[in-house]
Amino acid sequence: IVAALECESADVASIERDVAAKLPEYMVPSMIFCVPAFPKNASGKVDRKALGDELLRRARENKGSESEGMSHEARMLMESILTHAPLLSRRNILEAKNLFDAGMDSLAFIAVTTDIEHRLGLSLDQDTVIQLAEMSFDEIVREARGETHRLTPGVDEGERLTLLDRIKRLLHIPRVIRKPRANRALQFIERFPGYLAELGAPDVLAVGSSCTFRAFYPKSFERAAAQHGASVTSLNAGFPAVSVGGMRMLCEYIRDQLQVAGKRVPLIVYEFDVMHVSTTPPSGDINLGPDFFSGNVISLRGGRTNPEFEWLVETAGAWNAPDESHQKTRKPNWARKRDRVIARAYLGDVEFSDASLETWLAGARALREVSDRMLLFLHPADREMLDELPDGVATDKLHRLTRELGEQLDAAMLPWEDFDLDPADYLDINHMNARGGRDRLSGQLAAMIFGGGASAQLRKTS
Repeated sequence: IVAALECESADVASIERDVAAKLPEYMVPSMIFCVPAFPKNASGKVDRKALGDELLRRARENKGSESEGMSHEARMLMESILTHAPLLSRRNILEAKNLFDAGMDSLAFIAVTTDIEHRLGLSLDQDTVIQLAEMSFDEIVREARGETHRLTPGVDEGERLTLLDRIKRLLHIPRVIRKPRANRALQFIERFPGYLAELGAPDVLAVGSSCTFRAFYPKSFERAAAQHGASVTSLNAGFPAVSVGGMRMLCEYIRDQLQVAGKRVPLIVYEFDVMHVSTTPPSGDINLGPDFFSGNVISLRGGRTNPEFEWLVETAGAWNAPDESHQKTRKPNWARKRDRVIARAYLGDVEFSDASLETWLAGARALREVSDRMLLFLHPADREMLDELPDGVATDKLHRLTRELGEQLDAAMLPWEDFDLDPADYLDINHMNARGGRDRLSGQLAAMIFGGGASAQLRKTS
């Protein structure tokens, strides 16, 4: 939050102390500027955009001089952070446990990793990027200076319990999660029973991993469904950074809560994440474990985590998205490598893990128990990025597998090739951006489901 006062000068330090004494921490402005006269628009009202541009310019000027006295590595890192997230508080950056706690969103963080690779010379992959997300500013600087060697592929420091955590577990004292990316799943676990008690089961429940999380927008889906004569309520139960085992546990939790409430869902759209069931699943995905469902772990509350990782009843679980657009230029090396792996998987050049497939099927069967109808959803991929692969990569392995899964579950698999999306709708190879991609995909998904006329109309079960 950045505040502007319409005056020549003011005792900003005193105002900051006063505000901090009366407001929660997350509402306290990171910076306060004095502006002699606010810009006005043609109607004589404050021109908020022009004012915002002026504050952004001042913020950049102020922060350019605050890096004096820092080491070369610290100065480079601070410059990178403030380039990609210019309105973050410098104090928060230096004091927060990690950059996400300082207020950075995931898109800006990925951009910063590009600079960490190219300007600070650290070699990153998906494992080490996950670890980097848990490190403070000073810890990253020490790593860049070679004073520590914490970034080790395959080591997940955050999953290890400290002695204090073990004591809390023995005494049944809830511990707050240390991984912000798992916060959304935790908030869903905490709030889904209340949702069912207050609102009943939704007509359409979209369940899946990060693709569902980013792509399914209940408002756009319901609006498009209404155009085809279907009046429905929908809910986004998409969870980023959760492993296939964690997804199974969430599916079983959804089933159990619906059974306790005596509810069924007319339609469940369940995502098939090809990378989840491959032999090279996403690094750093979280295995939730029983503690997440027993109350021994509790979520971070409002203001203590990035809004991007919240699950809110009032938004029907919709992703609280930052404004972002297609990102294809100057991607970090680790992201480029991962994109190529995913592209080959979509073309069928992938090895599947039998154990992961059975785990995914177990989750799907749990949802099938409490749904009248199930559709399987494979998130579409950016064809422009697929075309970059050499000829001869494609096989029919993925098509054969998805057909077999649909037959086992008595559920149709929506062909991802049928979606009509532009490269500009994608944030990366298989995630929608928030600027327009998720609206287009949600609308097209509803048209595929309800475009068959009156027979596709869903009625809410009691």
